[in-house]
Amino acid sequence: MADSASRTYWKILIALSLVHFSGDFYSSFINPLFPVFMDKMGLSLTQVGILAGISRFLMFIVQPMSGYWADRHPSRSFILIGLLMPIILIPLAGMTTGFYGLLFCIIIGSTGSSLFHPPVTGMVPLYAGRNIGLAMSLYNTAGTLAFGVGPIFITWYVARFGLRAMPVTMAIGLAVWIYFYWVIPKPKGNGMAQYGFFETLRLTLGRVWKPILLIWIATVSYTHLRAHETSSSISYAVFCLKSGGGGG
Repeated sequence: MADSASRTYWKILIALSLVHFSGDFYSSFINPLFPVFMDKMGLSLTQVGILAGISRFLMFIVQPMSGYWADRHPSRSFILIGLLMPIILIPLAGMTTGFYGLLFCIIIGSTGSSLFHPPVTGMVPLYAGRNIGLAMSLYNTAGTLAFGVGPIFITWYVARFGLRAMPVTMAIGLAVWIYFYWVIPKPKGNGMAQYGFFETLRLTLGRVWKPILLIWIATVSYTHLRAHETSSSISYAVFCLKSGGGGG
């Protein structure tokens, strides 16, 4: 039992990190394409702001509730279905012809991101053994790398093949998803299924709720700054497009 608790299951940890990478890879497609969507659909800056805000809100703020339900009902469905939603819906955004179609794809894709993040993150320490710090750093790096590689890939892809070819990119995610289906184990419950949302928070956090609250505030603030930087970049890109040239 002691050996099992201290053992590091690298195959599972790599699969969990790849889940994180895959989901964030597709989730990163939308923001850099806003100038193209604006040009194609005639979207206003207000509409772009709504799309970007809803995407951020659903990808991050909704996670506590989805994590709560994942704890109450341990199942691979939160991971597999949640990951499948951005893999399919985000590429389909390239086929949409108007604001509401794009909004639908973003809502479903971002909701899927909120579904798989909490259970996958919670599983990492369970299979890390004595290498929890290393395992979590690899897992977090996978997500950060995805948000760096994703925009580069999709802007190159759309520039070369066009928006309507975006659904082809889901083939990559679907192939990897099949691998996850066979490798990812079922999440373990925490024995708190009988408690409500706020009671679960109280029992889980205990006396450390204050530092955790500060960490949460810092995380939200950092996310807001990233969103602000993205919005500024989008506005500048739109200005360049409307001016008919680059930002030299």
